[in-house]
Amino acid sequence: MPRLREVEQDLRYAVRTLRNSPGFAAIAVLTLGLGIGANTAIFSVVNAVLLRPLPYRDPGSLVLVENEPSPFAESWLTAAWRDRGKTLSGVAGFDGPSPATLVASGESEQVQSAFVTWNFLALLGVDPTTGRDFTEADAVPGAPPVALLSHKLWTARFGKDGSIVGRTITISGTAVTIVGVTPPAFRFPATGAPLQLATQPDVMRVAAQSQDLIVIGRLHHGIPVAVAARELLGIYKQAAASLLDDGKPEFSESELDRLRLRVGLLQERLVGNTRERLWLAMGAVGFVLLVACANVANLLLARRSTRRWEMAVRTALGASRGRLVRFLLTESVLLAFVGSVLGLVIAISTSGVARLVLTERVPHIDTIALDWWVLAFTMATAAVTGMLCGLASIPGATRINLAAVNHGTQAVTRRGRMHQVLLATEIAVTFVLVVGAALLVQTLWHLSTKDRGFQADRLLTVRVSPGTPRDLDRTDRRADSRYFAIFFTGLKDRLERIPGVVSAGAVSRAPLAGTVSRLSNITVDGRHAAGESSAPVAFVTPGYLGTMRIPIIAGRDFDHRDQLGAERVVIVNEALQRRFAPDGHIVGARMTAVVEGFTIVGVTADVPDRSLRELPEPLVMAPLAQMPAGHITWTALTFVLRTAGSDPLQLAPRVRKEIWAINPNIVISEIGAMDARVAQTIRTERDSALLFGLFAIAAVVMAAIGVYGVGAYAASQRTKEIAIRIALGAVRRDVVWLVVQQTLVATVIGTAVGVASAATATRLVASMVYGVTPLDPTTFAVGVFVLMSVASAAAWVPARRASRTDPLIALKQT
Repeated sequence: MPRLREVEQDLRYAVRTLRNSPGFAAIAVLTLGLGIGANTAIFSVVNAVLLRPLPYRDPGSLVLVENEPSPFAESWLTAAWRDRGKTLSGVAGFDGPSPATLVASGESEQVQSAFVTWNFLALLGVDPTTGRDFTEADAVPGAPPVALLSHKLWTARFGKDGSIVGRTITISGTAVTIVGVTPPAFRFPATGAPLQLATQPDVMRVAAQSQDLIVIGRLHHGIPVAVAARELLGIYKQAAASLLDDGKPEFSESELDRLRLRVGLLQERLVGNTRERLWLAMGAVGFVLLVACANVANLLLARRSTRRWEMAVRTALGASRGRLVRFLLTESVLLAFVGSVLGLVIAISTSGVARLVLTERVPHIDTIALDWWVLAFTMATAAVTGMLCGLASIPGATRINLAAVNHGTQAVTRRGRMHQVLLATEIAVTFVLVVGAALLVQTLWHLSTKDRGFQADRLLTVRVSPGTPRDLDRTDRRADSRYFAIFFTGLKDRLERIPGVVSAGAVSRAPLAGTVSRLSNITVDGRHAAGESSAPVAFVTPGYLGTMRIPIIAGRDFDHRDQLGAERVVIVNEALQRRFAPDGHIVGARMTAVVEGFTIVGVTADVPDRSLRELPEPLVMAPLAQMPAGHITWTALTFVLRTAGSDPLQLAPRVRKEIWAINPNIVISEIGAMDARVAQTIRTERDSALLFGLFAIAAVVMAAIGVYGVGAYAASQRTKEIAIRIALGAVRRDVVWLVVQQTLVATVIGTAVGVASAATATRLVASMVYGVTPLDPTTFAVGVFVLMSVASAAAWVPARRASRTDPLIALKQT
């Protein structure tokens, strides 16, 4: 009890002393609040994404099984795992989510749809909040199509109508009966592609038994993931060999030994490379907190040097060193906890920090909350921060020289050295953050200014999938190709007539969306390439290259001559020309792919396939009208519309209306501005540069305050000496240098340590930089210049003030 009363007394006295020093308290609380708040905000993301378990029953036993290179497993393989697997207690699968068109009450709406096995929710341990789950009878061929709605769609579109169960809606032309609604907290276990951010389906339907799926399994209790992976791969090879023996050559003999699987815990697989970025951000924001601690510790040292009489009196009255230590720690910890309250406010207001850190959506990213774990982290951080700040001044504050106090000299010793150590630490940590931020900013600049091969401004992109008509003649092998070629050509002409559209074109895969279909075994005039002999193929309409403003380097564009029945022609990009015709003469050459033959009529500039970081891949473009003559059919195309107005999204409602006027069941997979597509590809770099840039700026500001504090402290401790020097005729420049050199040594040492530390730390961001090396000497030199300039400016302010000291007044006060 006496100890508790002493703690209470120390706490009450600390409150009074801080109340009597509002300026100091405000600066310290704000500094610690920024540092703790930034750490809390990032930790809330780490907690939600990496630490919090998935919202399923026993999530630690769920594994994701992905084939390579495609993650999808064919139906025969899924059945083999389900029937023969001993390490898994259950197997389910999913495909999606992907865009679909919902038609209800006569109105069309774009939604996200996913196909799942009938036992999908049961395997995850999720029960519908309304209605029922899928049953095995729903998966029987010929069974009436049924669907589950997400709670979000049920609320937004149907107003939580309880009678929704049993009603019929149309999804992409298929009438389905709603049998239930998923819970509000349900999260679909899939991550989105870089350009498709929606990962939560609005509608789930039962997958056909013959459908290829991504597989989820549940491990038997105590079975390691590695054991399950070996068993599943063995079953894979056995099942493939059986197909080969049965005369169904899904694989050749040589390919059986090259079969591969990726098996991992579901949460680990869903998080992916986000883990590395989050821990890197956590480390960076920890550096910011370290700078804040050093800064506040310096402020405490400077403040406590003015309280030497108080410490001396306490010692003279019998206060032990332990009591002095406890009092000093109480004051600093109190500051930290008050700062943590401000930090929590900052964290709450910046809960959207996840969108600054992540490019893809990951589990729980939309459910970030300040739960008990985050609160506990904040309190622990505040306690540790307060202890670190308080410990910095304890050695000197507990060695009191009463005789020195009585003679008016400094009563607290060894503080100048501690000031220098803390300042050097601040500078070193700040330099690491400045160099890291500079590398990421340069990466963003190089990618933003990189030549993309087309002009993205004023472009609206619309991806359309009309679906296959039921009355199509299935006996004609190329009927579907003719249908899609005619449909897309007509739609292109229709969209081009919309007021405000300057030109239009269509392509099977737009730039930066990746490529799927490929032509293999390519030769040019009978010559094979030295390396890879395959290339992606895209079908385009006349006007596409002009609409995109993709330069034609040689030859011509497609036109009315390139119809079905005419000579088959293609246009290639420069990358293909470099691979197959290094001499640069490829226009007019004869290109073959397996048994198909084409004449190359043009060469275009290179356009990136998926990422601005990667070199463009060789590409073959063929006219859409000639698609039925080949063996590849595209059932969805992306239309690009160059608009007269600066904001292409203003035409989006009219474009939707024109498309759905043809058929309300047509799926509009995406509609957006090409500028946004380009920005999306460098979203990771933009957000990383912004986040680390903010951290670096905060550290530089706090380091400047620290330098100023050390300079001011040095000037105050040498007031009498400075007065005597001025009285004896010292010029102002000498006085300024006397004060500045107090911080210069620590700044130089801190910068040197920072250079060495940054040379090691930048290896962590080596995979994130582009167009610059992690050890770029210019970046390091600029970092040194910036920190030395900031430190010099911060030190000059108190030095200038000291140089204007009136000797008579200063000597009287000392």
